[in-house]
Amino acid sequence: MAKSKTQAVARQKSKGLDILVEEIDESMWVAAVDGGRLAGLEVDPAAEQVRWGSLFWAKVARIDAAQDAAYVNLDGNNIGILYNADVRVKGKDGKYKKGGDVAIGKLIYPGQMIAVQAKAGYLPKDPELERLEDKNPRVSMNIVLQGRYLMFAPMEGENKVSQRIRDKKMRKQLMGMLEKMNECKGCILRSAAANTQTDILMREAKILNVTWDQVQRFFVGEEPTLIMLGPDAIQRTLSDQANMLVNRIELTT
Repeated sequence: MAKSKTQAVARQKSKGLDILVEEIDESMWVAAVDGGRLAGLEVDPAAEQVRWGSLFWAKVARIDAAQDAAYVNLDGNNIGILYNADVRVKGKDGKYKKGGDVAIGKLIYPGQMIAVQAKAGYLPKDPELERLEDKNPRVSMNIVLQGRYLMFAPMEGENKVSQRIRDKKMRKQLMGMLEKMNECKGCILRSAAANTQTDILMREAKILNVTWDQVQRFFVGEEPTLIMLGPDAIQRTLSDQANMLVNRIELTT
């Protein structure tokens, strides 16, 4: 049986999810349980200094020509690394151009203020795990806002289907839905968008558009700072399980 059919049968048999939330030593653990089976697990560690998806108004600290990357001060405490491929520069036509064609030092410069987004969570360095940890959180200028059914990438010029969706039939269905969403630019449909009414998708796209407009107002000043936290463990879990019925949410502190 194809994977997509197996997943569809599993959803039909499922009676819904139990979302279990527990606070342990100031860390938040969130488990999605489907009929006694663990369907998802997300953790927000207490020591986490940079959360995945967080937005920063950052200052370029220095250019590393050898890595073709820039080190950027995120919030006065954490230094992120921005690779050339993750640079986005706005042209005179209003469109954003991806970095990589020329050296990063020709695109941005030390002291410049730029908006970046964390591509992964970051914990302070542990001597016992030093070889397994990155020394700096990786960031990108290609900002993506997460929604329940779709993601909004304001710097992308076209609508897309998430790369995580491999099933050809589902991709074709979602591409057909995108054709009806002419007003949305930079929308990336998630698997949860399948069998969802187009007007609901458009409503979420408008909400994310408004969010982006509001966030940009804080991209001012000369001090690096956190602008918006990325989704927490509960939000990530509910988003990943958006196409499932939730029976109950149990919280233990």
